[in-house]
Amino acid sequence: MATYHIIFDGNNFISKIRHVVLASLYGKSRKDKFLEREKDKKEFREALDTIYNSFLTNFPSYDNIIFCVDSHSWRKKLVLSKGRKYKQSRKLDVNIDWVEHSRIVDEFLESKSFTVSKMGGLEADDLIYMWKNRIKERYKDSYIFIISTDNDLLQILDERTFLVNHIEKSKKIECIKGYLEPSSSEKKEEPSLIEESDFFDFEEVSFKDKGMSPYNYIQKLKRNFGKFKEVDIQEKLISKIYCGESGDDIPSCYEWENKRVTPKYVKSLYEYASEKDIPYTLKNLMRKENISMAKDIFEKVSKESIDFEEFYNNIRTNYRLIVLNDKTIPEIYLKRFEEYDI
Repeated sequence: MATYHIIFDGNNFISKIRHVVLASLYGKSRKDKFLEREKDKKEFREALDTIYNSFLTNFPSYDNIIFCVDSHSWRKKLVLSKGRKYKQSRKLDVNIDWVEHSRIVDEFLESKSFTVSKMGGLEADDLIYMWKNRIKERYKDSYIFIISTDNDLLQILDERTFLVNHIEKSKKIECIKGYLEPSSSEKKEEPSLIEESDFFDFEEVSFKDKGMSPYNYIQKLKRNFGKFKEVDIQEKLISKIYCGESGDDIPSCYEWENKRVTPKYVKSLYEYASEKDIPYTLKNLMRKENISMAKDIFEKVSKESIDFEEFYNNIRTNYRLIVLNDKTIPEIYLKRFEEYDI
């Protein structure tokens, strides 16, 4: 029987609700410290509860809900180029009472029946990756919906794992490239990536609460969220590793005095790989000989020289910061996670 699992990127979800409340109470100007007034506290509590409950009505039903929360990240110990640190520019808003904020959020978490997952050293992204794998191992016919606006989580999507944008004005579900059904009428009973031999008999399998087959469950979500969007996960990951991510203070893989690697460089790499029939996959491009190939291409685009060892080390560091897998996450945390259960 198919099972359905919802995993929240907790910090992302709460921060978006906080922004909604701040905009509602203060607009673009704020004179008072948020959450010092009783009105602020009341509005924030009600918004957490109302938006969460309303959002869940988009799903016909579910077997598990897991709410993942950030802790101090192991990534902050990695040494980045030019002395920078991971997420070093992120500062807490001094105009928010964070003690009161934590108290209200804790009340919200305690009032719900979902599993709250937090582990020292891990970000919510790490936990979401590990929960996804745990669910896949434990529930053969599982569908997983990750609730977040963070594109870093696109990399863990597969034919039964989806990224759900929970912002009301831009609600959508993102899926792997090739998932959506063909426009022709040849196939109307199942998502196109799932082979018939690996799927279910839709006449015999029903959802335990709603009498709903997996196919009908997905169709219901399509109606509720307005659209499914396919994403090329490989291209997004490769681009981020080479170009960096300003929001997380991840530098590009190489910087000169007045320029750095940008998407223009990555486009040249893609075009060269296509011309030479070189597989444009993350695994292949992380080979040392192909990193050397990228260096040569980037030198032509920039008309500048690149120190290979620095280039190579920066790419490997960015890879570890960005990619979620059992080799990038320290083994100590993978072992600790084995103690978690649902």
